[in-house]
Amino acid sequence: MAELLLLSPQTFVEVQQWAINHSETYWKDPWAFRPERFLAASSDEAHEAGNTLDALQPFSLGPRNCIGRKYVNAFSPSLPAFPRKKRVRGEADQSGWTTY
Repeated sequence: MAELLLLSPQTFVEVQQWAINHSETYWKDPWAFRPERFLAASSDEAHEAGNTLDALQPFSLGPRNCIGRKYVNAFSPSLPAFPRKKRVRGEADQSGWTTY
């Protein structure tokens, strides 16, 4: 259980989301790219696998959260249907990438 901290007015409080996203406290093998960890049917199932899904807050929380969150949540089911540009290694430009 977390202990209660009393803060004086005008105290700046910051959450280090990057550190949380790479913490073994919340994620099993946090440095591995494993998108399937987010496919759990429930938070309980994810927790049993060693992952705390509630620790991930990509859009922040509260009244000052990301203004685009509602749009991503509204359109995310249809995003795979949009055509996407694919980048493939090539010789077309100085960066070594060709856009198709």
